[in-house]
Amino acid sequence: MACRAVPRAPEGGARPRYTYDAILATPLGIRDIALGEVAWALLRGTAVTVVFGAAISAFGLVHSAWAVLVLPGALLIAFAFAAAGLAVVTYIRSWQDFQLVQLVMLPMFLFATTFYPLGVYARPVQIAVECLPLYQCIELVREPCLGRMTWGVGFAALYLAVFGGGCLALALRRLERSLLR
Repeated sequence: MACRAVPRAPEGGARPRYTYDAILATPLGIRDIALGEVAWALLRGTAVTVVFGAAISAFGLVHSAWAVLVLPGALLIAFAFAAAGLAVVTYIRSWQDFQLVQLVMLPMFLFATTFYPLGVYARPVQIAVECLPLYQCIELVREPCLGRMTWGVGFAALYLAVFGGGCLALALRRLERSLLR
């Protein structure tokens, strides 16, 4: 497959960067690019989880043997959010669109029981919070660390696997459309 010529910069704008065109000139394909991006996020997520787990263990803050499930849980979280990030990035038109990402991420961060238990919210808000992927991530990691293995942990794992798989499928479809023109 031949590389595209880099078009002239639009008046007053920056020239687009064709980051993946050089990769596509090799035998690698779009699926390889997407899986490579997700694999890199998994590698980083593993490193952070291992270091953080070692630190909390060193301080004696691990009180349950179920805490060993944090590593596979963190890998699932890294997969889901890497796939979601890859899908979202296919919709970004300019750097101003990153403000829209913040518009979604900040409320999710504030309401997803990171700071307050779910019970402090009214029931309609609780239902909305339970639909958030970050809430499911917190449930997937918090419960084993506290030694509580419930069906909620299994549901959170299933939710994140489906969410990540759907986002990866969407990202692949969008990348194929935009990179193979």
